[in-house]
Amino acid sequence: MGLELRAVQTDEEWAAMHDIRRRVLFAPGRHSPDIIYDENHPEDRADGNVPHLLMLEEIPIGVVRLDLRDTVAIVRLVAIEPAYQGQGHGSLMDELVTQKAWGLGVRQLRVNAARTAVGFYQKTGWQEAEWDADELAGLAADCVQMVKDI
Repeated sequence: MGLELRAVQTDEEWAAMHDIRRRVLFAPGRHSPDIIYDENHPEDRADGNVPHLLMLEEIPIGVVRLDLRDTVAIVRLVAIEPAYQGQGHGSLMDELVTQKAWGLGVRQLRVNAARTAVGFYQKTGWQEAEWDADELAGLAADCVQMVKDI
């Protein structure tokens, strides 16, 4: 299986990332109506924030953004295409994110996990731990903070 975690660079990659996010993370009914996906959100292009696509034989099937903060990185906006969920791609993407972060000098990953995803994160080595209460607002208001030492 040819899986690759690729930093988003081309216009086509940006479009694919936004499409997956919009359909999976911002699907109708998933959030309150006042939360609207913004494909021009400045955080996607801020220094140290690197959006990625999970590519399966050149087909984009997942997304994740890695926000680098010295030896810590925050994992954000994680999604796998519905047709590819439940097949181990999320776990493989977690491994690839961990490897990439390690190579960049990161020693701890952090995430604001949706409550429905806590079990997944626990299975892949994450532990519940509050790391920044201020993060739990807006889109992340109902999330569980977790960490993974790497």
